Amino acid sequence: MLACFAFLLMAVEVYNVPISLMISNLMSMLIGLGLIVSFSGAIGWLMAVLRKRRK
Repeated sequence: MLACFAFLLMAVEVYNVPISLMISNLMSMLIGLGLIVSFSGAIGWLMAVLRKRRK
């Protein structure tokens, strides 16, 4: 985690990457991750419901 923070700090300081760009990229990644997790949860719930119905 410390190395990741150091890399991000270096990107901001050395390469002049705007923090707003980094935050927007982080938010888009988190939204994508949330979609993947919710989609997987919905599929798991559907599989559980279908298995209960067969018994």
